[in-house]
Amino acid sequence: MHLFRLLKILRVSVRFGLDEFFLGHERVRGLRRITSGVFFWRKLDRPRGERLRLALEALGPIFVKFGQVLSTRRDLIPLDIADELAKLQDQVPPFAPGLVMATLARAYGKPADQGSSVSIRWRSPAPRWRRYTLPCCGAGARPQ
Repeated sequence: MHLFRLLKILRVSVRFGLDEFFLGHERVRGLRRITSGVFFWRKLDRPRGERLRLALEALGPIFVKFGQVLSTRRDLIPLDIADELAKLQDQVPPFAPGLVMATLARAYGKPADQGSSVSIRWRSPAPRWRRYTLPCCGAGARPQ
C-alpha cells in the first residue's frame, strides 16, 4: 500500500516538474540534463510556484494542509512560491464527501455510517482547586 502511494507521489512530481526543486543545484547539473532528456514530453511553461500548488492539490488533503502551513513560513521559502501556496488557504477546490466516507470505510474496515470503530476517552485527573489567601488578608500565601 505504501509503495503505491510512493509511486503516486513520484508520478505527480514528474508530471508537474518538481524535480526542478531538487536538481537546481550546480552539483547535479549533469543529472538535470539527463532528466530533461528522459522527460522531454513535459511542458513546464507554468511558474514553479503554480506547479507546486497544483501538485499538492493533486496529491490530496494532507499535502494541501502541508502547503498551507508552508505558505505561512515566508522566511523559509522564496516569495513567489509562498504567494502561490497562499492560494491554498482559501482557493482550494472542494473534494467529494463520498471520498471521505470511502477512505474511512477502507481505513476502519466498515462503512462510516455504522458508527465509529474508535472510541476516544478523555482521561484527566479531577482538578484540585486550592484557595490562597493574600498576604494583606491574613496568614500569607499558603494553600488551605
